[in-house]
Amino acid sequence: MSQTSHFGLLGGAPSNASAETLKLLEGYNRGHRKNPVVEGASNTWGIGCAVMADGPIDYPISWTDIIADEAWANSMLGDADVQAGDFVFFSYIYPQSGHTWPWLKSGFDRGAKLATGMPTQWDAYRLEMYCRLFPMKLIFGLMPEALDGLEGAGHKPTTVFGKVQRIIAVGSAWERLSAAGLKPWKLHWLGPIIAVDPCDGRGARFDHAQWTLEDDNGRLLISNKRPREASLTRAALATRGRVETVDGEPRLFVTES
Repeated sequence: MSQTSHFGLLGGAPSNASAETLKLLEGYNRGHRKNPVVEGASNTWGIGCAVMADGPIDYPISWTDIIADEAWANSMLGDADVQAGDFVFFSYIYPQSGHTWPWLKSGFDRGAKLATGMPTQWDAYRLEMYCRLFPMKLIFGLMPEALDGLEGAGHKPTTVFGKVQRIIAVGSAWERLSAAGLKPWKLHWLGPIIAVDPCDGRGARFDHAQWTLEDDNGRLLISNKRPREASLTRAALATRGRVETVDGEPRLFVTES
């Protein structure tokens, strides 16, 4: 994987979390926090991972956080023209569940048909199968490993993705698809958040209602605007770039990821 190995506490995956972080899971309810059957259920949704400038850290997420994050995810799905009945494929790994669940939930709410897969070479067959059998509206989170798997199995990306209406790709996957003549959007993993660049020259969008991004001579710093389970104040991200105001809102222009 191109992302640092660190698995949080999602999906039963191992964790290197401290005792202090593990304490957050007291009363943890894998169902819904309002489930009356679970006495003393906590507001903790899960503990994911945020890759920062100094490496990965545990990223506690509450149900309140998840619900708040749905508004921006829903607006971005609207920008991608995802409607009821559309087929959407999400590619992500467990540490990214906290980042992607608001998108999945918003997709459900829109009435879309959803499928998921791992961004790995060995799981690329699943993506190819869905693209072959269903009219795909959106692929979210396409990684270079998936392209490696497809090409290794003899599939041409232009054939697999030729009828996909929108792809949001990461890093070199975006570069390879662009070189093949496709027009993907670009996805940036930014610590506790994501940013999506429609590649219209107007910068990457991020949830500026929940988060503040600053650039300090190219170094990106992130702070949460509102109270969250994980509190960050001018924490340095691994990605470099600049922040400018476009169309009355802050936009990110990545220079190095």
